[in-house]
Amino acid sequence: MDKSLFILTGVIVSIASVCIVIYLGFNYLLRKQKEEPIFIRKPRNAKKPNKFSGTKIPLPSDGFGYSTMMWLHINDVDYRRKKWKHIFNKGRPDALKPQPGMWLTPKDNTLLIRYTTLGAAGNYKITQNTMFTSITNDDLLNSSYIIKNNITLKELYKIADQNGNHGFAFASKRKPVNDGFMISRAMIKTRDIENDEIMDSTKYPLIPPGHKMYTATMKRNASINPEVKNSIDNDNAMASYIKNVPLNRWFHVAIVVNAQSASVYIDGKLRSTTGLKDLIKQNAGDLYVTQRGGFGGMITQLRYYGKPLEMSTIDWIYSLGPDPPMLPDLQGYIDMLKPPPMPKFKVNIKVDIDVGTDDEEKKDSQEETKE
Repeated sequence: MDKSLFILTGVIVSIASVCIVIYLGFNYLLRKQKEEPIFIRKPRNAKKPNKFSGTKIPLPSDGFGYSTMMWLHINDVDYRRKKWKHIFNKGRPDALKPQPGMWLTPKDNTLLIRYTTLGAAGNYKITQNTMFTSITNDDLLNSSYIIKNNITLKELYKIADQNGNHGFAFASKRKPVNDGFMISRAMIKTRDIENDEIMDSTKYPLIPPGHKMYTATMKRNASINPEVKNSIDNDNAMASYIKNVPLNRWFHVAIVVNAQSASVYIDGKLRSTTGLKDLIKQNAGDLYVTQRGGFGGMITQLRYYGKPLEMSTIDWIYSLGPDPPMLPDLQGYIDMLKPPPMPKFKVNIKVDIDVGTDDEEKKDSQEETKE
């Protein structure tokens, strides 16, 4: 074989090999960036709203679990004081049923993260001088209720939640004023009872002297969003509260959600684990960031993963800091190179044809015959 031909063949093979390696590497990186998107790559003013398409958020590999993380810098605690400050939520713009949603509390540096589960969210409405008719039946009282003495209203909510939120009734000398109110005797319903109704308790003779009966019933379809008036009152087993987050410096937040639990990491360290009351309920909504004024500070490195991350991975990402080395946004460049969509034209064509009538045709034929 001619030496020059041999060299040329070697050069062509080498170039082809390099091109194949580059092509495979590019596609791997592109797929990786789609599976683990970074929605905010550089620091942004957290008072300005942002929105990202839900089509770019990876679906959970098991149908439930996911992870999301970001760096926050809160430098103005007086900004919108006494108001809930939105950080982000996935779902609807009003954050009715987010998965998840995160806010800064109105008065201090506490983060609230709420999760939507398959069980319907709601609030308890307490009415005075009422009780379930089933309480007057000893057999139903013993088989369908949990009896508790000297218990707080907050503890009652928790027990009712653990037993399906079928409602509860209690006797008290005065109306409860807060969740810490102590109740002398309570009956928590554990199941739906056929034909059970709410009756006037003043007609029931066995109420302790000086006491009144109260009934708590669940009003469904409350909002998960704490900014609105119909927000849930009791978010037990639906939320994570992270108190005393750092101020005036960057700190890292990572949220890791499994089918029925959620963990929150601050600066790579586990700060909270919440056992959820039901399975996670996913949505296909968009990602909304710092809506309705947001908070006083900055946000960067907002990432999303379609699986629960290990603690070691979270710690490694945290170690890179708020300005980590990153490859270019390949998908962003591809989107920039795409030609703009062709404009659509709507054309309406209307054709009027006068073909005449049978009488006119007959008349014309007669005239031609005469001629």
